[in-house]
Amino acid sequence: MSELVRFLREKMWLLGDTRWYARVDSVRGELVEVERLGYTQLDARARAVGAWLADRTPPGARASC
Repeated sequence: MSELVRFLREKMWLLGDTRWYARVDSVRGELVEVERLGYTQLDARARAVGAWLADRTPPGARASC
């Protein structure tokens, strides 16, 4: 497991749904949070991307678009 994966997994266990990312947009001249990701959601999305890549890429191959 890479150090980055280990670091993010540790943050997920420690911080759970604490906000990691928020996207804001202007709605009628007011800034409004329109999307929020916590560490748990970040982990779930990263796992989904990893599974998607694993289904489409031979073991040991580089991921590419």
